[in-house]
Amino acid sequence: MRKRYKYRSHLLLICGSIFLLCISSYKALAQEASSLTIWNNIISIENNDQLSVAEKLFGCEKLKQLFDNSHLPADSVYARLLHRIGALQFQLNQAIATQEAIDNTIKAIQINNSGNRNCSPYFAINSYVNLATYYETIKFYKKAYTYYDSAIIHNDNKKLSNPLADLCYINKVLINLRLGDYQSCIEDCTKGIFIAQGSARLSMLAALYNQRAQSYLYLHKTSLAFSDIDSARKYAQIINSDYELATEVKTRALLQAELKQYSNAVKSFSAALKYRIADGDLAQIADDYTDIGNFHLKRKEYNKAIDSYNKTIQYANKANDAERMCKGYTNLGEVFFLKGSAIDYEQSERYYAKALEIFGIHEKSVLENPSLQKLGTIANTDLLLVILGNKAELLLHLYKTDTKKEYLDACISTGLLMDSAVTMARHEQTGESSKLYWRNRTRNFFVNIIEACYLANDIPHAFYFMEKSRAVLLNDKLNETAASILLPEHESKKEQEFKFRLVEAKMQMNSVGVGGSDYNRRQLNFLQVKDEFERYIKTLEQRYPAYYKYKYDDDIPALHALQERLAKNNETFIHYFLEDTILYALAITASGAKLMKAAQQQFSAADLKVFMDMCSDKQRLNNNFNAFAALSYKLYNVLFAELQVAPGRVIVSQDNTLIPFEVLSKEENGKFFLLYDYTFSYVYSASFLLKQTTNRNANADFIGFAPVSYSTGLRLPDLKNAAIALQQSASYYNSVVLLEQNAATRKSFLNQIAGYNIVSVFSHAFADTLNNEPVMFMYDSMINLSELQLLNNPATQLVILSACQTNVGRNETGEGIYSLARGFASAGIPAVSATLWKADEYAIYQISEIFNECISKGLRKDEALRQAKLKFIEGSSNEKLLPYYWANMILIGKSDPVKLLPQSSIYKILWWIIGTTGVIALLFIIKYYLNKKTINRHEKSRH
Repeated sequence: MRKRYKYRSHLLLICGSIFLLCISSYKALAQEASSLTIWNNIISIENNDQLSVAEKLFGCEKLKQLFDNSHLPADSVYARLLHRIGALQFQLNQAIATQEAIDNTIKAIQINNSGNRNCSPYFAINSYVNLATYYETIKFYKKAYTYYDSAIIHNDNKKLSNPLADLCYINKVLINLRLGDYQSCIEDCTKGIFIAQGSARLSMLAALYNQRAQSYLYLHKTSLAFSDIDSARKYAQIINSDYELATEVKTRALLQAELKQYSNAVKSFSAALKYRIADGDLAQIADDYTDIGNFHLKRKEYNKAIDSYNKTIQYANKANDAERMCKGYTNLGEVFFLKGSAIDYEQSERYYAKALEIFGIHEKSVLENPSLQKLGTIANTDLLLVILGNKAELLLHLYKTDTKKEYLDACISTGLLMDSAVTMARHEQTGESSKLYWRNRTRNFFVNIIEACYLANDIPHAFYFMEKSRAVLLNDKLNETAASILLPEHESKKEQEFKFRLVEAKMQMNSVGVGGSDYNRRQLNFLQVKDEFERYIKTLEQRYPAYYKYKYDDDIPALHALQERLAKNNETFIHYFLEDTILYALAITASGAKLMKAAQQQFSAADLKVFMDMCSDKQRLNNNFNAFAALSYKLYNVLFAELQVAPGRVIVSQDNTLIPFEVLSKEENGKFFLLYDYTFSYVYSASFLLKQTTNRNANADFIGFAPVSYSTGLRLPDLKNAAIALQQSASYYNSVVLLEQNAATRKSFLNQIAGYNIVSVFSHAFADTLNNEPVMFMYDSMINLSELQLLNNPATQLVILSACQTNVGRNETGEGIYSLARGFASAGIPAVSATLWKADEYAIYQISEIFNECISKGLRKDEALRQAKLKFIEGSSNEKLLPYYWANMILIGKSDPVKLLPQSSIYKILWWIIGTTGVIALLFIIKYYLNKKTINRHEKSRH
């Protein structure tokens, strides 16, 4: 990470220059003579190199006393005096902020922003920068970020062109790097680069390209990272900066290591060190050795890693940098843990303790944990999570070594502490890509902690950690959506308007090719709208405590709360946790729970992929049915049989990969599927299942969309039977709206679906497992996954997606599949019927019709879909018995029956429509006769 003090010294130097340059302009403000005298004395004190900091502070405080006693108006001179006193108090306290320094600087800002005569909004930016710097030194990084941001906003709004504001972009980026919010780093760098290019600030460009490249690297966007380091190198060479060249070459080394170009990486690391030593930044040299040590550690070159980490500690000690010393000891602990002997474990434990001692945290034993408040002194998110994750893993292995249960208990206790730290970090971050990065980064922690729960037979904590291992970002989104309902109507409306602006700006940005000037302009507009929206949300959090509390509610439901739900509906709930060759399953019933671990030789995640590939390929399934049957039987035994689940309703919360359990076979010949004994539904988590929804009342029961044909530009084949299929599905409901052909537009879909209990779509959709956003097609254009956030407090209880691959998308570790189905769920719709592969048109239409018939009769959604599949199988030819045809559609979400409008409500709505139409018609008739009467009168007057 870049050293902040380097830029802080630049800021102070520019502050000093501005201070001297502005003297003449302030003298021309025609202030009172005594105010002018005080101004001259401030300058005299500042320019006197013979005075110590303490003496300068004493002199400035005497001038403040004189100013106060003279009852002079609080103007720019007084603000400058307060600003200077704050800076001197900061310097006197060894460059660590005091409350007095903060208070004086805030007062200076208030005066210069007051709008009063003889105040200086321009210099308020200097005070914002100082205030941000002060908060950084006491590790209030979000407050520091806010004040750097305030400097930029103030500079832009008042068109002040203060050069300090531009440098704030770099400081914002550095804070986000520390907090692990890499997506926000990228966005701040992008905005800063745009500003720096306009003013030809080459040093700023070199720094921002370097930092953006590092952020791209963390998010595994290597091609973008390489492009940025090439730009960073160009500008660093022009300004001849050893510091920026060192950063560029080291980032290149890390990228080469990522691409397994190891010999090139070694050369680049060596070149980076030469530049860095020439620059003389000791703390950054320590960081470089940390990166080199990590490179050797991944390659299991333990001795080289140890040598590098020792050099980290050596240079960090010279720089008096506690954080980097802590990194060195933490990494040494990890090396000795990986070496794996009992002696090495002891050494690892000692290094762990030493790392904490750097921050004044002392533990009597590895079995104890400091409070989260104490750990808050370690302000680097990555470092804190590494320390806690490593400790949990060490405790687990210590238990395996001598089987003392106290190690398991301490491991689970450490896991709870780590989980709290992860949650705090997630709330600090705004970018979803950053949050996904940390979900992936902490995955190994959940592997270890769930194993500890299994070994301890600790069912409640196993349930807790399985819940925390998945779909927490979806839960955050649902909390955010529900919290919006608590806002006053005008705030809720404004929030929705912001969402529309944000989606529109993103669509405009994505409509042109990446990299051109038009794209850059649109990207900047998108980021500006996003900034405005995030600032607005922050104001809502401050003004409405109930909104804030609901939005950040992270409580996991208690196990007994889930069991009460299961008892009411006679259900079994199964949690799965999967890694490559690791499988844990937790089966929960109303009366008990069972935690199971599959033997390593039994399970492979690769089998799930093969199984899905077979299910989705009718030709392969037909030609290799025996192989499919054997795999189906194997997965039945591994995933399900040992849990001894009684026939009936089963809710599956599957981890990362979702397969249709209905297709698992109890027999090797593949002829007795679980569909015949069980009713399956799928949920993202128990939290999702138990979350109370506050859907508003619907206008009608059913709305359906069937474009049939599509605009020429979409180049999609017609779905000739879609309208007929839609009409057949709709025939079972009393209050229906059908939008077919060119009436099934993007606008009509987004504007209308929120008002209906059931939404049915017969159309094309597209999704893949890469980074392409899933889309669904209407007659005139496509609807992106991200646009579903525009659905505001929908009444919808069920969305039926009779289209291809509506539960397909990129798989994010711990979050699951980013599909269209998930998009509807995140908008607050409790259940979605979605497809797992490309649909057979005849089969999906038949199953959808029977499904709707059963729903209209009041069946639970899961049972309705099961009945539809069974009836389809019963009435089909031999070919259609293949799971490819009937297993494609699954129910994701809550399986409660759809509450349809009572007949009386429907008639009221119809009478209301008829009445309203009649009134409007009557008004038109009256207007017509009045106009006719007026015309006749005019004609008579002419004659």
